[in-house]
Amino acid sequence: MRIDEALNRYKDYLKISTDTSHLTIKKYVGVVRRFLLATGMTFDMNKMNMWLAEISKDKNCNYYRYALKHFLVSIGRKDLSEKVMKTRKKPRKKVFKYVPKDTMQKIINSLEGVYQKVAFMQIKTGARVSEVITLRAENIDYQINENLIQIKIGVNKSLSKRKKEKVLYLSRKYENMLKSWSKRPFGYLFLPNKYETYNEEQIFPKVDSIRRELDKKLQKLGEWHNVEGLSSHYLRHLYADYFLKAGGDPVYLKKALGHERLDTTDRKSTRL
Repeated sequence: MRIDEALNRYKDYLKISTDTSHLTIKKYVGVVRRFLLATGMTFDMNKMNMWLAEISKDKNCNYYRYALKHFLVSIGRKDLSEKVMKTRKKPRKKVFKYVPKDTMQKIINSLEGVYQKVAFMQIKTGARVSEVITLRAENIDYQINENLIQIKIGVNKSLSKRKKEKVLYLSRKYENMLKSWSKRPFGYLFLPNKYETYNEEQIFPKVDSIRRELDKKLQKLGEWHNVEGLSSHYLRHLYADYFLKAGGDPVYLKKALGHERLDTTDRKSTRL
């Protein structure tokens, strides 16, 4: 079996057999491609474990093992997929420390351009970074409430995890700022006009590039402010903190963060 044939079979398996978002599929395929090129399509447990140990140094190796697990099932090697998961290492638990609002505001003010806008929207709405980057002007409703702005996610070519639609709300005091980002009554707020003609697969590299660059900038700024591991994902935890501390409804928070269960939402906060 050739590498391209194995990858195509893997893509079809993910699309049909698993509840996996398009963004995750792209990442999983990238992991498997690296594995196939590194091992030369040799499916030996020792070589697989050596490769996993090398690629996942100082990271959560479970992510890579899940990608490999699905791949092995897709090519009819379920026996190996079970062994891969049995030998996994326990992931390092990440601790999210509470960051005071004034400190977080200084960090966001230190960012520039699209990175500042994306980070601001994440800390104010709890949206995932891909959801913010693909915000669209026509999905923003300024008339629905006198105090709040409604933002629809996962509709009209905007991305969301598992393509699920949800509604977020933003304080009306940010109306003028949000309108200044909307150059037209429709289209992406943070992506060039040419992306209007692109599909999800073509948009993904740009979204992922912005996310990775934002994470680098946040990590560097976080170190200056004594916040370890600050990232775009961290901002979702901080949004949950600020929302609950202000007396917000946990049920709304669950919907805003896109969680299936309330206990998942509870883990998002740093539990002051």
